[in-house]
Amino acid sequence: MSNFSKPCFKTLFVALILVILSSEKGRCEEDHSPQSNSRSSLYLEAFGPGGFGSLNYELAFFNVQKNALSCRLGLGFLNFMDVNQTFNPDIIVPFGFHYAYGAKHKIKIGGGESLSSVMQFSSNDGPKRTNSFNTFLTLQYQWTLDSGLFLFLGYTPIIQEQKHFKNWAGFGLGYEF
Repeated sequence: MSNFSKPCFKTLFVALILVILSSEKGRCEEDHSPQSNSRSSLYLEAFGPGGFGSLNYELAFFNVQKNALSCRLGLGFLNFMDVNQTFNPDIIVPFGFHYAYGAKHKIKIGGGESLSSVMQFSSNDGPKRTNSFNTFLTLQYQWTLDSGLFLFLGYTPIIQEQKHFKNWAGFGLGYEF
């Protein structure tokens, strides 16, 4: 079942893409000391809203002292082979927003949507790709080193296809710049 027809999720996705693409550097107060919130980060996340693993980019569009608002966009995978053992990966694209408080030690809260495009097997139709949106929430702790490298651990429950609540967690490492 596809949830692409829900206009609020389409609007959220379009808004996130526009914020990332049209970020104005002059709008944010920047402080380049090691204890400041950086404008961008790139990170690998195990589990989390991007499936078993994802590569993510996060952009802080508001950054004052220890407070930051950011948006994230990622690309994750579940399975690389379909039921016929053909390369046909399940793709997950998480996108959302975070509020972060802190500098070296941060607490982040947020949420968003994950677009999932997965292969499923039906006894009537055989293998078939299905697309859906899944809502996620985030409560995360992040420890940032002076070099900009960071580690994080978070609780990221997922509401699959807006129907089924699943407890989920994630952890990872990345770099702020």
